[in-house]
Formats: sequence, C-alpha cells, structure tokens
Amino acid sequence: FSNQGRGIALDDLKLQISGELKAVDGHPYVDLSLTSEGADLKQLLSLLPRGFLKETESAEIQGRAELNGRIKGKARGLDSLDISLDVRLTNGRIQYPKLPKGITDINFKANLVSIGSKSKLEITDFSAKFVENPITMRLNLKDLSDPLVDAHIEGVANLSQVKEFYPLEAGREMSGFVRAKISLSGKTSAPTLLRANGVLELRNVTISSSGTPIRNLNGVLAFNNQVIETNRLKMNYGVSDLSLSFVLRNYLSLIFPPTSGEGKKGTLKPSMNVSLTSTHFESTPSKERIALPPFDIDANVAIANFVYKGKEPLECKDVRGSLSASGKIVRLKSLSLEALTGRISATGTIDLRDPQHPQYDLGLEISGLDGHSLLRRFTSFGNHLFGKLSLTVALKGELDDTLGFVPNSLSGGGDVGLIDGKLAGYPVMERLSTFLELPEFKELTFKSWSNTFKILDGRVRIPDLKIAATGNDFLLSGWQGFDGSLDYALTIKLSESLSNRFMGTSLAAQVVDLFKDKEGRVVLFLHAGGTTAEPKFRWDTKAAQEKLREKVLEEVKKKGEDVRERMKEGLQKKLEEEKKKAEERLKKILKKP
Repeated sequence: FSNQGRGIALDDLKLQISGELKAVDGHPYVDLSLTSEGADLKQLLSLLPRGFLKETESAEIQGRAELNGRIKGKARGLDSLDISLDVRLTNGRIQYPKLPKGITDINFKANLVSIGSKSKLEITDFSAKFVENPITMRLNLKDLSDPLVDAHIEGVANLSQVKEFYPLEAGREMSGFVRAKISLSGKTSAPTLLRANGVLELRNVTISSSGTPIRNLNGVLAFNNQVIETNRLKMNYGVSDLSLSFVLRNYLSLIFPPTSGEGKKGTLKPSMNVSLTSTHFESTPSKERIALPPFDIDANVAIANFVYKGKEPLECKDVRGSLSASGKIVRLKSLSLEALTGRISATGTIDLRDPQHPQYDLGLEISGLDGHSLLRRFTSFGNHLFGKLSLTVALKGELDDTLGFVPNSLSGGGDVGLIDGKLAGYPVMERLSTFLELPEFKELTFKSWSNTFKILDGRVRIPDLKIAATGNDFLLSGWQGFDGSLDYALTIKLSESLSNRFMGTSLAAQVVDLFKDKEGRVVLFLHAGGTTAEPKFRWDTKAAQEKLREKVLEEVKKKGEDVRERMKEGLQKKLEEEKKKAEERLKKILKKP
C-alpha cells in the first residue's frame, strides 16, 4: 500500500477512504468506507495473480467499474472485522494485440461479505461475448476458509473464432462448436460429496497442431458428481476413425485428490468402462514409453482394419477383444485378429510397474498363418521358411522402448506345425546338401513340419522336430541360440530313389555302420554344430551303432518268436495226432461184445 492523500492505491486500483478510527474499551475501532467510482476493468484485473490471463499487460482493456465497501469493527485481526465489498462492471472489453476481435460485453456484479469467521463471495449476472459466442455464469462461495460452492455456467463457442479474440500457440487450429451447461454445488474439501451435473455438446470439432489432428469430433458428454459418460463419441484421429462409449466413475478424486490418510481410505478409486469401435485405425510406434491413465479400465475393442506402421508394418483385420488395466498392469482377457492370412489369439499380462523394464506374460494361439511373413520378423531362419503355420506358445520376458521383445530375456515354450511348405536358401541345408553330395537338400519341400520347443537362457531347445519331406523324413533334436549357434542331432531317412543313389556314391563307402531300415531305405545319423551362417556336420557313429544294436536285438527277438511259434505248431500237431489215435482205440473198444 502507499499513502496518496485521502486515498490509497492497491496495485493499479485507486480507492477513496472515509470514516473514523477510535479507541473502544482500550482497543482500536475502525469504521471505514471504500469507494472507487473511477475504476475500470484493467485496474480490477491488476488484482489477479500474474499470468492469470495470457498477455493482459499488452492487451487493450476497457470497461467501467464501481467499487464500494465498508470495514467495521475492533482492529484485532481480520476475524474481528466486518467487511462488505460490492463490485460492478459494465461494458467491459479485452482486445489482445494483433488480433482482429476482442472479448466484449463483459458485465457482472460481485459481493464479498466477511463477518467474523463467516464469509461469502457472490458473483451474479456475469455475462460476456466472445465474438458471437455468449457465456453466462453465476457463482456463490460460502465460508472461504472451507468453501461451499454453488456455481452454474452456460455458453456456446464457435472454436474457429477463438483465434480472433485469444492468442493461441503457434500452429494450433480449431473449428466446430461447443455448447456447455454445467452446475456444481458442495464443499470443495469433500469432492466425492459434490453435487454436479452438466452437458457438453461437441459438433464437428477439429483441433490440430504440430501433432496428429483430431477432426469431426461429435457427441454429447453428460456428467454428475459420480460419473462422466457418453453413449457415442465419434472422431477422426489422423486417418483413423473412432467411436467411443464410456462411463468414468468417481472422477472427482482425480481433480481433488485426498491429502490425508482418512481421505484416501474413504475415497473410491476412479474407474472407466469403455467400448471402442473403428472401421480403420493406424498406429505408429512412439518414442515415449507407454503411460496408463490414473484409473482402472475395462475395455472392449472392435476394429475392422488395423494398420501398424512400425519398422515391420503389419495390417490386421477383425481385431476384437477385451482388456483391463489396474495398478499399471494390463490384462488381455481375450484378443483375436486376422493377419497374414491366418488368425491370432492372445491372453496374458503386460506389467508396466517398472517403466524402464516392462514385463510380459502372454499366451498365443496362431492358426493358418503365412509362416514366412511371421517368422522372418522374429527368427534368423524365418526368411528361408515357408508354409501354413499353426502355433501354441506361452512367453515371458521384458519389453524394449517400442514394446518389442528383448530376446535375451525371453522364456517359454509351445508347439509348432507347418504344412505344405519349403525351406529354401538356408545355409544349414545348403551345407548339408554339400556334405551328403545330395543337391536335392538345398531346397527342401515338405508336407508337414512339427515340433515342441522351450526357450531358456537365450536358446531354443527342440527335442522332437519331425519333417515329412517329399519321400524323405527328418528327425532333429537339440538347440539353437539367439546368437546363431547350434547343436543338433539329425536323423535322415532317405527316399528309396535317393537311398539307391547314395549307396552308389563314394561317400557311402566311407560311412561306418551304414544303416538300412526294413524297407531298404538308408538312414543317416549326423551331428550339426557351429552356427547357422557356418554350420559344421559330422557322422554320429554312436547313434548309428545304437540303432544297429536295436535292429539286431529286434531280429534276434523275432527269430526267437519264430522258433517258439514253430515249436508250438509241432506240439499242437502231435497232440492232434495222439487225440486221433485215442479216438480210434475208443471206437474199437465200444464195438466189442
């Protein structure tokens, strides 16, 4: 404050003071009247916190204001004084520089009363016009130390006109219409007990900036002190279209979070039920880590066409499912989609409690997919493998910044099946064909491929891979590392034609314990090591010897069974002969007198 003759100045607001100051019962007693008949809107705005209105210091501000007040009582503190203050503004106007139009027709009445510990603020008949958009408001606040609010606001806004009267961020554009009607009553210190209701109508709203624009936003949002809901909110987000229906419950705890333990205990956690549908939705990977909203979610999703535009683009059809999110954990209850000519279903969890190391635990079922298109994204041999893929798998591990799998953290297992496929251009098969002098193996066409697998410690362990190729059969067991290293035992049963040709090669004479099955087909036992880029093969003589031993034992067993069968047949024949002789002797005895 500064003394200015018979008045004082409060920031830019000049006040005239009259009245008396005297002693009553040994205490100072004041009875003062305050007036400011020559005040204007700019002087009133100077009382607001700096930055409350954007660039008001450079704006042209007009409007006639009248202020009248009285302060009365013993001067022992504000609680001992009775204060009454009336403010009236007419024909106010705010014009920002370099903008064609301003905020006009600003009118309001305000009354502030404080008697002892009781206080109230009442703003009535507030109205203003934003170009052609009117807004009205009334506000009552009782007990300013613990405010009891009663407010009502109505208005309509043509968003395309906002830039004409209020400075926007560079590059931001808005259009469309917003109509609002909002009422609120209750104590702000007890937000869950507030009585609130209102309607927000959006019509053809578009908001664009340097990011992806929201266009054609249409719908109605209705709310009360418990829920915000909409039956159908439609919009275009970039090239995507969305239709949302949702119910957000207990949302006031997001606006007025409890500060005490008791408040937290008695406050219901906000939650949302949402349904999202779309005919076309596109997603691009973000550099920002995924962040979940601060409330529980139960969602149902139905997207006719989904396009992921990452490093490996993927287009999906008929995306359907339900999921939930609570405590930074996303649960896929059921999610299915069509992609790569097949169907994928998923369940499981994504744990985002540690944002630097998100975890996943997923179960996947895949049927009828183009194996080449899928496997080339995740495996070193996928570029060489073709066929219709079926897969059941459970996977655990860590996600990277783009929510992709971190290979060395991966663990799990499952079953794989492919039909009507081929393995082409794979260095392991090319090296095998050279080792066996069988060029047919450079490109392997097969009817079926099946195996189980386990993933652990950076290795894929395969105990029972079976491949039924054209006339040739393969059986493989061992492991392959994510670094390309491999260690496999391989058994190959050659077709009849390849068996005959192999037996005629010089290589066949070098193979110790060369084995043929009962069909006369050659069976080769090999060991594969090295890496997928530079594989190394050698003969597995131990396996061949074991197979030969099994064959010998089987033949011995069969011969023993043949001997027993012949002995059994001889004994039976002898019994039949003895039986026949006994019957003949009995007949002779019976014929005697």
